[in-house]
Amino acid sequence: MNQEIVDACVARIREADKPLALAAIRKLLPKPLKVTPKQEPELALALDAAPVVKWAAAGKGKPRYWHRTLRECATTALMDALLKKPITLALALKDLKPKLFGASKPVAEVELKALLYELQAAGKVHQEVLDRKVWYFSPQWAAAFAGQKTRLGEAIVSSVQALESGPGNYVAVYKLRTAAAVNAQFDEAAIALADAGELILSAYDGPRPVPAEKAHEFVQDSQGLLYVGLARPRREE
Repeated sequence: MNQEIVDACVARIREADKPLALAAIRKLLPKPLKVTPKQEPELALALDAAPVVKWAAAGKGKPRYWHRTLRECATTALMDALLKKPITLALALKDLKPKLFGASKPVAEVELKALLYELQAAGKVHQEVLDRKVWYFSPQWAAAFAGQKTRLGEAIVSSVQALESGPGNYVAVYKLRTAAAVNAQFDEAAIALADAGELILSAYDGPRPVPAEKAHEFVQDSQGLLYVGLARPRREE
């Protein structure tokens, strides 16, 4: 196979945003470097020796080529997911499989198991057993979660200080639950959980503006959108 053709193929593979099959690579070549379908076996042999990564076929297709390994893709996807929420292996397979570019479920499961083992050994991922399920989480998520609880505590203390008639005098719980600072922390936590896919929010489509005394009846996001209910998503685990 002409080296100029191989170099052009490698360049197209490095520019791609996903693994490419030989047919897709051929279509990206300029006309002077055209490769016919009959030449694909020869091209495959040349690319097997080139500085690119060979991927398994997606489904019943043919092998593909890219500049990233499956492990690199799995690592990026898994660490991004763990920054948002804890995850089980089953959830990781379901949520991350689209980011593994056609890797079969058995291959993806083996890859994620090995990756989780390596990340635990390196201290980058921890695990806890809850309800007989192994949950994995990152230290960064744990720190952020702890920080969120700290912010809620600070909001409660500042609200007590603002509402009390003096040190040692109690503030009614219902007043604290509706205090603006506490309400804001609840909103922040609910929105974060929705962004992480742990909750679904029901949007409010009633009249605006909403009276200030009823603000605690809603969750408000950073864009001012209001929500009237929260639910857990239905999914198989």
